[in-house]
Amino acid sequence: MGLMVLPIVGPGGIGKTTLTQNIYKELEHHFEVKLWICVSSINFNVSKLTQEIADKIKIEGKDCPEIRIEDGLKSKRFLIVLDDMWSCNKEEWNMFLAPFMKGQKNGNVILVYIWPNGLGPIVKTTDQWIDLQGLDPISFKELFISHAFGDKQTMEDHIGLLGTGEKIVKKLKGSPLAAKTVGKLLKNNLDLGHWTRVLDSKEWESQNGDHDIMPALKLSFDYLPFHLQQCFTYSALFPEDYKFGEEEIIYFWIGLDVLHSHGENKRIEDIGICYLTELVNQGFFKKEDEHGSTYYIIHDLLHELALKVSGDECLSICCSNNVGSLHIPPSIRHLSINIDVSSVKDRKTFDICKEGFIELWKRLKVENLHSLMLFGKQQSSFVKTFCGFLTKAQGLRLIFISGGKYKLKIYSIIF
Repeated sequence: MGLMVLPIVGPGGIGKTTLTQNIYKELEHHFEVKLWICVSSINFNVSKLTQEIADKIKIEGKDCPEIRIEDGLKSKRFLIVLDDMWSCNKEEWNMFLAPFMKGQKNGNVILVYIWPNGLGPIVKTTDQWIDLQGLDPISFKELFISHAFGDKQTMEDHIGLLGTGEKIVKKLKGSPLAAKTVGKLLKNNLDLGHWTRVLDSKEWESQNGDHDIMPALKLSFDYLPFHLQQCFTYSALFPEDYKFGEEEIIYFWIGLDVLHSHGENKRIEDIGICYLTELVNQGFFKKEDEHGSTYYIIHDLLHELALKVSGDECLSICCSNNVGSLHIPPSIRHLSINIDVSSVKDRKTFDICKEGFIELWKRLKVENLHSLMLFGKQQSSFVKTFCGFLTKAQGLRLIFISGGKYKLKIYSIIF
């Protein structure tokens, strides 16, 4: 078979990414080209995805992305992971696959991990796919206990908590992510009163469906210390699946003025490292190592949580949306704009996007903004539009500008 597309299906937080990372590491030495692409969009965008893959293959030239993909993969075995794909129809999928089907070696693989929403039959090229059902009840309980107690001796010392813990386990929907965050929350205070308050929280009443773990994540967030809540909340301003460098996220927090010594004799950067470590320990950030480099990521569902809890203060915009018609609360203080390739693919879309920004500046209380974040390769196309806006943003403290490969420059402005 020239190309095999294998779907990995399962709800959020069930372990699709972890499984795929292990498969990727085990198999990568069998392939000449390896790519991991974060789709992470409700609306499947063929041109945007094709452009991103062409850029990552690093074939220079003025040809269209489809031709660059064909040239870059010609006579090579490749492994491509499409991370977190939500939707597409058969016509869009066939259009996307076309450049991967021409002149290639046998044994090429595309792994697509998706939610259980019926996409599997559309994208698969074999009769098989991986359907993740989660851990069996006994293994899941053991996972929860390991996060909630840490070790066997601690569990035995607090054996009276197990009954309450078993009731909490039933609310976690078999999700390893929920087991981790709620388990860490419970571990902070091995007291029956604390565990009972978590069990009896009104937050559980908002659970909707067999796979809804958002109440568990929100509950874990509510119990974070305020300084960690602030740091996590502002992560909503970054795109989903963003890879944070340690220095990058710490200087971002410094620019937002959310790191405080509280009388301790510590450098502000060291305080930032402590906060980041705490967020990792509580399960809100994950530390990863790749080719000798360390970075931090936030799970998609936790990013969704950050968007929800920051909604009154932070606004994140993708330019491919109808910018001019967005609801803008008057309390917005932090603005993030992601200008993707599809926003400027031709003169018509460019003009629509530009008009949307002009309308946005009219409706937004620009003078109240504290932060402006710009992402995407096409941001330079709107320099004049942004400059006109910046002259009115007298309260701006931080401008965060991302390049095409997320190599960032951060400017903190004190007026």
